[in-house]
Amino acid sequence: MASEIRVDKINSLSGVGTVTLSPTGVDIAGITTAATLRATTGIVTSLTSGSLTSLGAVSGTTGTFSGAVSGTTGTFSAAVSGTTGTFSGAVSGTTGTFTGDVDIASSLVHTGDTDTKLTFTTDNISLTTGGTTRVNVTSSGNLEMPNDNDYLKIGASGDLALVHNGSASYVQNSTGFLQIQSDGIRFDNASGTERARVDSSGNFLVGGTSLGAADSFGVQPSGHFRHISASGGTGDTLLGAIDGVSNGFQVNISGTNVQKYKFHNGSTQTVQIDSDGLKFMNDTAAANALDDYEEGTYTPTDGSGAGLSLTNNTTARYTKIGRMMYVQFDITWPSNSSSATAGFSLPASLGVSYGTGVVGWTDYGKPLFVHVGGYAYIMDNNNSLGNSSQHSLNSEISGKRLIGNLWYIA
Repeated sequence: MASEIRVDKINSLSGVGTVTLSPTGVDIAGITTAATLRATTGIVTSLTSGSLTSLGAVSGTTGTFSGAVSGTTGTFSAAVSGTTGTFSGAVSGTTGTFTGDVDIASSLVHTGDTDTKLTFTTDNISLTTGGTTRVNVTSSGNLEMPNDNDYLKIGASGDLALVHNGSASYVQNSTGFLQIQSDGIRFDNASGTERARVDSSGNFLVGGTSLGAADSFGVQPSGHFRHISASGGTGDTLLGAIDGVSNGFQVNISGTNVQKYKFHNGSTQTVQIDSDGLKFMNDTAAANALDDYEEGTYTPTDGSGAGLSLTNNTTARYTKIGRMMYVQFDITWPSNSSSATAGFSLPASLGVSYGTGVVGWTDYGKPLFVHVGGYAYIMDNNNSLGNSSQHSLNSEISGKRLIGNLWYIA
């Protein structure tokens, strides 16, 4: 109920208790209902009405409206509630509750700080602080931070930060690890072309989508790595290189799938491995390549044609470096009376006319030597014995033990 209302005009009135004229207007006390009430100013302590239109200021402690509320200004010290409300000027109050929409023409502005506001434009929302737009929500659904050097910080202390400074973008993490959790990770350039990836097996891949793909480099979780060139490709792979000084270990691939492996010490190429073999100190001549190295054992047999059974006291051994063959032997000749030239077989065929050797230990009682021809022939260099030549006969070394070495070019 209203205790006092001053009005200029009453269009319709019912349920009125007392109407009294006053110098300033009409005093109405005890109103129970009113269809329409207009006033230039109004002081209301409590009012329930279907519709209220004010041409001037409206003030009060509380207000409840079931219909539209409109006016130039409104001031409420307590709660205001209603279905709709429209004000062409300022509205101020301590609290406000609306069950329907609240329409705003442009911005929600912070009182006393007018350069901080939330602005609505067609299908866009902008958040402004200090007079600068910081965040936009666009009609396309994008959340944008349009300024360089504005950080997006996450965490109680802003430990995770994202920023673009105008020339580069950064992801900063000041606490613990920065962990990216995914079944696979791709790294693309600005146009969306893949440059690298980490696949679901943990392989890091560059230039391909699978480990071992052509023209790719991959590192496995175990630390093993693979560089695979495409057939017909060209290029160099360097490991341990020094800028402007050395290529380190270099793998060169030609367009005909020929590979060369080069080792550098400083600016000097010390070793090259190619289809010719092993070359040293920048030497590229095929004839100078070391193309074979071999170690092995074999069983020397009678080379005289007499069919003797030689005893190998220790296993005969050989080492072949390039074409050079080195042989160690320990043989005992059987007791015999053969007049054939004493000799035994070689581990590999002779490549030139002759080789040589020496018997370092023997119980023959005289120095013996080795002459390498088709076989390793025993020599005593005494043409007064045997068949009047420097070769020894089987019968001359019958039952004798010979320990020695020989060498020849295979």
